[in-house]
Amino acid sequence: AFLADFRSRLLLSYRSGIPAPLTLVGGRQLNSDTGWGCMLRVQQMMLAQCFLDLLLGREWRHAPERDCAEGSAYLDIISCFLDVPEAPLSLHGLVDAGQRLMGKEPSAWFGPTSAARAAGHLLDRASEAGNGDRRPLPDSLRGLACAVFEDGAIYKASVAEKFSAGARAVIILVCR
Repeated sequence: AFLADFRSRLLLSYRSGIPAPLTLVGGRQLNSDTGWGCMLRVQQMMLAQCFLDLLLGREWRHAPERDCAEGSAYLDIISCFLDVPEAPLSLHGLVDAGQRLMGKEPSAWFGPTSAARAAGHLLDRASEAGNGDRRPLPDSLRGLACAVFEDGAIYKASVAEKFSAGARAVIILVCR
């Protein structure tokens, strides 16, 4: 049972040789997140696990024949995290959100709170129709919202507001 459960978790780790490099302000390009992307990858894994639980249930276990078939919910989830600028929750998108929201450069270390802020921003934007140059979330994941609480306290009104705005589920990220 342990191995089946372990094999059913998505691992998004450091990567080198990213096909679409990240561009720094000075024009230099990075094709690796080694040494600085750990919290962004952790954030991606947390969201991926939320998506798996939401769409496939907590008892779901990976079955390659079913889950790797074209159009599967599993492939829809994985497509959100591809290392390409168009993917709704890609490393590129997280870095871009970090630059716009917090002035962080690509290759700057993100802490848990800044990673959560970037992911929350991207998830909320990806649920909207007009998402700029990024693909929207797959239809099966539309209607998700994210509430990021930076001071450790969860405010019921903030979560209720997301539901009132039409969210069918709200992912809550608590930071401290």
